[in-house]
Amino acid sequence: RIVDLGDASLDRTPELSLLKLQNNRIEQLPRNLVNLQLLDCRSCDNKLVSLPSTIGLLQRLETLDAHNNSMTELPVSLWNCASLIHINVTSNLLASRHDPPGDNLVAPAPSGITLEIPLSSSPSRAGHIPRKPSNATYIMSIHHAPGRALPPLAYSLERLSIGENRLTEEAIPPFTILKELCVLNLSFNEIQELVWKCSAWLYNFYTNSSLHYRSE
Repeated sequence: RIVDLGDASLDRTPELSLLKLQNNRIEQLPRNLVNLQLLDCRSCDNKLVSLPSTIGLLQRLETLDAHNNSMTELPVSLWNCASLIHINVTSNLLASRHDPPGDNLVAPAPSGITLEIPLSSSPSRAGHIPRKPSNATYIMSIHHAPGRALPPLAYSLERLSIGENRLTEEAIPPFTILKELCVLNLSFNEIQELVWKCSAWLYNFYTNSSLHYRSE
């Protein structure tokens, strides 16, 4: 199995559009990955701890499959991928949140699709220890600050699979600006309760059975 590709391995294939690296032991993708004409990058079932911080330079990338790795966060530059339609990062260690660059996602607009996440914990279950409620405000809106354009990913992403990670309610609000999103898989994270206003936002919404969820 491959452990380290190294930059030299891609130097002679600048026109490469499909990169399949499944079932290896790779911890880092080559730095010159961003010099390729990639449409499809599949690096699932490896030991990736991160994606290149310059991945936003892949303007033709349509599919990113990095499920079953060891990533704890996604690079903020991912918001700049203008052609990215499908992201699968299921079964990682994702816990942190990156707001879109240049957007104000704090003050909700008076109307539009909003995601409300109550500060109270979900009903207790046998063997379940409730988490301490956060003092943060989790009322977010797809509307952005006047005069500021949404990042490119907001207009391209249609399918996001991010189940089997360590996400909590705090990590969810940025997803509400994804205007084209029709499939969202949040199953088996550490989310306790969601209240979704306007269920028409998604065609398919997947959560684990222990999550207390209702749409309004």
